[in-house]
Amino acid sequence: MICVPTGLKGTVPDVSAVLDTAKMIASKNAERRTFVCVESTVASGTCKQAAKLLQGNFLGHVPHLYWRGDPIKLGVKRERVIGALNQDSMRSALGFYRKVGIPLTQVSALDEAEMTKL
Repeated sequence: MICVPTGLKGTVPDVSAVLDTAKMIASKNAERRTFVCVESTVASGTCKQAAKLLQGNFLGHVPHLYWRGDPIKLGVKRERVIGALNQDSMRSALGFYRKVGIPLTQVSALDEAEMTKL
């Protein structure tokens, strides 16, 4: 799971932490396919860049906004949108998030999930 800070460098989205983490995961899992999910809020196109770096791993995106002021309604188990690189990635993502009891609204693509938050 990639959940790292993102923000702006001047007026440009800074997603370097997401991409650096994807590179690290790819280098440590070169021989096997692994499910990787980006939970950080990212600019459109970031997950596709990460997918290229992850070299064949399963990739999902479940953007998450945690607000500690109301952890019941806006905490870890709040409803979230989920998008994935392909059907195999979606199956892996749904399996993981359903096991931990997080309610999901499925969208058709990574970039759709990047532009959505519930």
